[in-house]
Amino acid sequence: MTTLQELSNLRTQIASRVMLCTAPADWAINYCNDLLLESLLALYDATQDKTYLDFVLNVARKRGWTPATVVPYQSQPFCCVTYEIYARVKDPAYVAPFLAQTALYRQEVLRSFDGAICHYGPEKPNRVLIDQLQDYAVRMSRAGALNGDDSYFEEAAQQYELFRAALRDPVTGLWGHARGWWDDPRAVVTTPWLRGHGWLIRGMVNALHAIPPERPQHHRMRSILTEFAADLLRFQRPDGMWTQVVDEPDTYAETSGTAMLACMFLDAARAGYLPAEPYVSAAERARAALLDYVNADGVVLNGCISTGPQPTREDYRKRPCPDDDPHAVAALIFAFSC
Repeated sequence: MTTLQELSNLRTQIASRVMLCTAPADWAINYCNDLLLESLLALYDATQDKTYLDFVLNVARKRGWTPATVVPYQSQPFCCVTYEIYARVKDPAYVAPFLAQTALYRQEVLRSFDGAICHYGPEKPNRVLIDQLQDYAVRMSRAGALNGDDSYFEEAAQQYELFRAALRDPVTGLWGHARGWWDDPRAVVTTPWLRGHGWLIRGMVNALHAIPPERPQHHRMRSILTEFAADLLRFQRPDGMWTQVVDEPDTYAETSGTAMLACMFLDAARAGYLPAEPYVSAAERARAALLDYVNADGVVLNGCISTGPQPTREDYRKRPCPDDDPHAVAALIFAFSC
């Protein structure tokens, strides 16, 4: 069984490489960098070592951000570093820009024929993407918690319900990656891509953290989470890993998605959204398995590169998995900090 000391040592080694390999001045605003920053904040939560918080605050300063800076929602897809900083430092000056941009996001987002939110940009009507769903739902939920407007909670829960209706395979319980990505607005990209499932459960759990448990939207989101987690559990390999194409165990063991599922299973179980068993055991098996995908220098292996919707299953099977892909690096820090 993996020891806490092993996880602690490894996450410190991985985080040190993240912080040393790139100077803060080079941390351009993009979601991969922001995911790494969020993982360092999770490590700060786990250790209370201000080195990690200070690093993220220094990056924010290098970007020219103050608490009152309006950071456009479009520049923080899939993550929201400004909110994550606020959650740690509690400076109320962060709140107004976050709420204003979240309201603008809700107002401007395109919607498909069934009301599901679309991917950014007027050039992409009817294109829905699970990666973006989690970002949108978490933003809405957090805004509702800050401004007291329950319609934001409804927006989050309803979008998950719409995406579930559109993308979930009723046989496997797994979700397709996207819909309407090419000519046919109703055509689903059905391949169950692992990291997409990591994004989905991340969105469910983080939205539940923000929606008060007495609200009906909390119960609706929790129902989706319960179903989704049970379906995912059936596809965990005996060695603890999940694979790049979730229902194809002969595709490569993928680290970013496995780490995201491990982290969210633990987080949800501790919050009482999922029963402790079997999810804690599944998460611990995954964390133990992930140790074999970090080499002696702290390099993270088998992380799928950035992946938009692909035309065929074979395209997903063949997606490259280079060393130290930032998705995998960040996800392992999250998983080892839970």
